[in-house]
Amino acid sequence: MKNICLFFRLDLPLNLKDYSFFEIGSSNPYFDDQKTKQFVQEYAQKCLLPVNQTILETINRTYGNFKAILSISGYSIELLKKYAPEVISSISELIKTGNIEFTSETYFESYASIFDVSEFQIQVKKHSQILRQTFHQKPITFRNTDLIFSDKIAQVISKLGFKSVITAFSFHSQHNISSDNIYQSQSATDLSIFFQNTAIGIQIAEGLASNNYLNANHIVNEISNSENLTCLEIFYSQFINKNKPNDENNNFILDFGREVLKNPTTFFKTTYDIIKTENAFEQRSFPKPLAFKTQLRNSEPDLFNDLQFDALKKLYSMKHFVQQSKKSELIEIWNKLQHVTHFDRMLTNELTPHLFNGFLVQKNTAHDAFLNFMNVLNDFELHIIEYKK
Repeated sequence: MKNICLFFRLDLPLNLKDYSFFEIGSSNPYFDDQKTKQFVQEYAQKCLLPVNQTILETINRTYGNFKAILSISGYSIELLKKYAPEVISSISELIKTGNIEFTSETYFESYASIFDVSEFQIQVKKHSQILRQTFHQKPITFRNTDLIFSDKIAQVISKLGFKSVITAFSFHSQHNISSDNIYQSQSATDLSIFFQNTAIGIQIAEGLASNNYLNANHIVNEISNSENLTCLEIFYSQFINKNKPNDENNNFILDFGREVLKNPTTFFKTTYDIIKTENAFEQRSFPKPLAFKTQLRNSEPDLFNDLQFDALKKLYSMKHFVQQSKKSELIEIWNKLQHVTHFDRMLTNELTPHLFNGFLVQKNTAHDAFLNFMNVLNDFELHIIEYKK
């Protein structure tokens, strides 16, 4: 028997305006709300709604045998409720089938798990709250930003009540790991660890990005080489391809579902289904963090490059002063500055954007993106100083 866990990742980018050195102290806004509104509404019509409709159609046409797991940040839910509530309704229709599971994560798709554990806990709880309020869902599986995971993170999320986590192992890892198996965390023994099959995930991403038809049967043949379990993550944004007919990439979902289910011993499962019936292969310890992007970067084993690390370190060093101000507008800005989009733009290696999302629009160079972010931080720091007086 073979099980497939299919994760769909819905994320929305958070873009900074170009902010020059000479604007520091001018109190100009950092984010373009009107541009965000326009983007979310267009993206909803061109991608989110059609993909959700195809997922629903696939569930119905396979007589309820197609299952999937959705992951979406709290801030993305917030934007959809504000600018595209019809997407929230379409997700609610998927939930009614009983074939959809949700993962939990940080509210602002942040790196708080690495830089500030207390902030990490706050955001995870806030994310759980918006999932309950919006979709009446209580996830058991945790998905961290960039699929980052370690022994320390295992202990934190286990205490928060999660029973499983999805991650990806790095090429630089010394662990002999197979993504075909579930593992048990050594530091939190009640936590099951699922590993993404990154190799097949990349094939799907590249197939959706190419000008050619993505053959679902080819992907199913690749999966047949795995033993027990295949976890795949597909970003909604990967279905957008201007060089293909609108529905060609979306139809991959239906074709894939049908091809998989032709084999009577292969099943789509949620993580809840699996941990309820399957035992962990063995215990494993991960003292050093694992992450999806280090899986893709053969030459960069660290979680962050120097630009990203310096920007993140300065950002999180401001937390105490931001919270001390008790000004909601400052807290909101600081929260939004944690979003992963800002730091993706500081990537210094040639990491193909479609392999993890379709929104990476580079600000000329990684160094330009770093300078732009630091200009914003320096201006923001002046605001904090003003409130401290």
